[in-house]
Amino acid sequence: VTGDGASLTILAPTDAAFAKLGSDTLNSLLLPINKPALRQVLSVHVAASIVLRSDLRQNQEITVLNNEKVRVR
Repeated sequence: VTGDGASLTILAPTDAAFAKLGSDTLNSLLLPINKPALRQVLSVHVAASIVLRSDLRQNQEITVLNNEKVRVR
C-alpha cells in the first residue's frame, strides 16, 4: 500500500490465527469502545515498509507500525 509518501505492507493473519482468537474476542474487538485495542492488534499486522513475499525468509524479523519486530514463520 502506498500513498501520501508512505509505503506500507499489510501482513494478513491466517484463518487459523483468527480461529485461535475465537468469535467472542473478534466480536468484542469490533465494538466502538474497543477501538484502541483493535488499533493495537492491527498495528502489529502492518509493516512500515514495502515487503515482498518473494523476499521473505524463515525467521526474518520485520518492523511493524508500532515499532515492534515480528518474525516470519
